Amino acid sequence: MGKRPDHWATPERMAEGRAAMKRRCVDAALRATPDTVIQFRPRTPLSGYACRVAAPDGTSGYEISAPRPFTRRALYVYLHECAHVILGHLDDEGDRCTADEELEAERWAQDRMRAEGFAVPLKELRAARDYVARLRRKEKARKGARTRRS
Repeated sequence: MGKRPDHWATPERMAEGRAAMKRRCVDAALRATPDTVIQFRPRTPLSGYACRVAAPDGTSGYEISAPRPFTRRALYVYLHECAHVILGHLDDEGDRCTADEELEAERWAQDRMRAEGFAVPLKELRAARDYVARLRRKEKARKGARTRRS
């Protein structure tokens, strides 16, 4: 067996590529993070939440809990939570977002990823579509239950 061509992927080149992608993802996340986010709580699963919190000085801001944005999928989740803050979906009551708000946050995250030069992971596109559809069914069922009782 002969020598591999120089353009083939070597373990070193693969590691360099992963490190470069990690840097790009983190940089994109930092650019997208609103100034009102005062706390980031990393989590392991590819899911997240954002909520209003009080700062030690008595002012209020937001907390984002999401995976560390080291991969495209984790970046997508992080951007989705940033979208809820930027788009004003969070209230003091801690109510869950509506299907329309979730859809708006999904679209914002997708647009932001594309603007940053990332392809949106297909798994995340499918998961977003399914999640919003599930929320719509729940909202419709709740609305139907309220209408029947009246």
